[in-house]
Amino acid sequence: MPRVGRKGRQQKKAVYSTFSDVTLNDYANADKGGGTSFRVKKGAAKAIEKEVRQLLKEPAGTVATVGEDLSWFEKDLEDFHIATEDDKDQNVEDNGEGEIVVETRRRRRKTKSQSEGDEKGIVYPYDLWYQLSLHVHPEDVGRFAAICRTACCLVYSSAFWRNMYLRYFEKSVKLPDDLQPSNIERIRGLRARVIRSMFYLYRPLAGRTTPLVPFENEPHELQGQRCHLSWHQPVKNMWNFCFKFSKGQTPTRPFLPTKMATKHDLLPGYNDLFYNTEDGCRILQVTVQNFVAIPMVMGLVLSKVYLTISAQMRYYRLRMLFDTSLQGGNSNSAEMIVDLDPVVDIRVLPWWDPKYPFTC
Repeated sequence: MPRVGRKGRQQKKAVYSTFSDVTLNDYANADKGGGTSFRVKKGAAKAIEKEVRQLLKEPAGTVATVGEDLSWFEKDLEDFHIATEDDKDQNVEDNGEGEIVVETRRRRRKTKSQSEGDEKGIVYPYDLWYQLSLHVHPEDVGRFAAICRTACCLVYSSAFWRNMYLRYFEKSVKLPDDLQPSNIERIRGLRARVIRSMFYLYRPLAGRTTPLVPFENEPHELQGQRCHLSWHQPVKNMWNFCFKFSKGQTPTRPFLPTKMATKHDLLPGYNDLFYNTEDGCRILQVTVQNFVAIPMVMGLVLSKVYLTISAQMRYYRLRMLFDTSLQGGNSNSAEMIVDLDPVVDIRVLPWWDPKYPFTC
């Protein structure tokens, strides 16, 4: 940039003289008022008022200069004034006596400590939540996981489920082979095995699996589900007909975090804590007094269920209509009809029930 010549400097001096800057003499010879404040002379006040009003005429965010007659490349860096946020917050008022009162509003910025103090709640350390998890009952696991993110992360850990198993384990209780302490060390399907073991070891949950009255479970809740497997087996002087149902075409698994799944496992779900192929599956177990031949219904959808009194007036009669569609149809569109009579008992077994015939 070219330097300012002698002519430009003379123009700048002329510009500054027209504004008549306030000097030390103006303050030294100023008249003292009755109050504690000092007043500026009228000549200096008019000069300040003229300069302030000239600055106020310019739009916000623009560059305010002292000498407008000079081009921008002839000015020094000191001649430019960049408007800041503090300048925008200034209020210029006239008190009626030729004085200009400039009030500057200072914006208070919250410090880091103040912003943290505004947040409600206290963040407790991970160790505290771990100690609390050692006292959570099996039926309160869902409530504990919903407290905060740290509690939820503990429920997704293998240590949480192992501690729950060891807390209620008793040698006097007979457990299946896959629920023995030696199998609890495996991560694959650990959550499912601990849940199933709680219905053996934890008395409040074990009492729920004991049927109070016959026909306590109704098969109507299985309508719209697909049958994946069916079989029958003799029990004393009766027969059990079992039908395995699940929502959708294949048993679904719950959503798992990305950390739980690995791509290079030797077995499917080898390091998956939530691995459970029977999740969402239920078995309809029908106890019949006599053997009845039934058609193959694997892969079909249960559309209608009818439970009526049998002809002997002592037992029940179960009639199930299977279709190929996922939506319920009527008797005319049914592909297969299963008629069981006389029915002694009906039970619907979820995957965690001790009488569920398949292991997870």
